[in-house]
Amino acid sequence: MKFLLKLFCPFTRMCKRKNIKPPVYLDTIEDKGGFFLVRLKGSLDMDVLAGNRDKMTAVSKEMNLDTKNILIDFENVTHTDSSTVAALLGRFLDIQKVKKRIALFNVPEEFRKLIEILRVEHNFLIYDKELTALREFR
Repeated sequence: MKFLLKLFCPFTRMCKRKNIKPPVYLDTIEDKGGFFLVRLKGSLDMDVLAGNRDKMTAVSKEMNLDTKNILIDFENVTHTDSSTVAALLGRFLDIQKVKKRIALFNVPEEFRKLIEILRVEHNFLIYDKELTALREFR
């Protein structure tokens, strides 16, 4: 099922059509009407994020990610660190300028604790499950 989702995902088709190479940690982006659902995968550490910054900027610009709220799925993320928090905060500040919000779900416990230790949890809505996030986030 996830293979079919990725195969027919507008994000995947757009990247192929416009010859944009997405960041390695970006699985899919789905336009859900009132928000974008962004599914991440793999490691999100300092090396991966820094090495893919330009790719993410290109995808963000092409998909107009700053035009809607963003819901981020961490289910397939295998590793995070403080640079992940910094990247999310940077995106939060960008999206806040245009009066949009970011929410997270399926957040690993270690990452949730890191967000709390750094005292930035008030910047994000955090949901435990996808169904709840899809139902409540607008």
